[in-house]
Amino acid sequence: MHSRHSHKKFRGIKRYLRKWANTVTQLKNENAPNSYEYEYWNLKIPIHQSLLHQSNKLTKKILNEFICSAESIFSKSSTSSRIDTIVLSHPEYFASEICSFFSESSFNEFISRNTTSQKWVPQENGIVELFNLSIPESIKSINFIETINDEIVYQGTVTLLVRS
Repeated sequence: MHSRHSHKKFRGIKRYLRKWANTVTQLKNENAPNSYEYEYWNLKIPIHQSLLHQSNKLTKKILNEFICSAESIFSKSSTSSRIDTIVLSHPEYFASEICSFFSESSFNEFISRNTTSQKWVPQENGIVELFNLSIPESIKSINFIETINDEIVYQGTVTLLVRS
């Protein structure tokens, strides 16, 4: 399996952490729409990906803050017709996002990945267990092993946190 992550030394960690702290504050002021012209609304994790590869302690802190921010967004405009999720991807964090689906069929289509180029296979443990993340009781965790076959074969973990 191949990881796309570069192992170069990452400089400016303190600067990126200050920027992340400001971003968390801004995220908590976001509002998820209650309807959308598309099937879903999403917001990618707004952080330099190399920061998430520094240490497990730092990764845990950042992911917990991302989950807390998402919960804040969802709670301000909760509706029964919207399925709110947090997608966590490891080790390629760039795929992590806050995502709201506006129909059950859109959500089911999103998690049904079984093609030759991408497969999601359910598994018992995932990113929440790996980093011992704190998730609210209102969130259910669904874990997958993700395999992408795109010239090279990549395998990682995807945890979908679904707000009930």
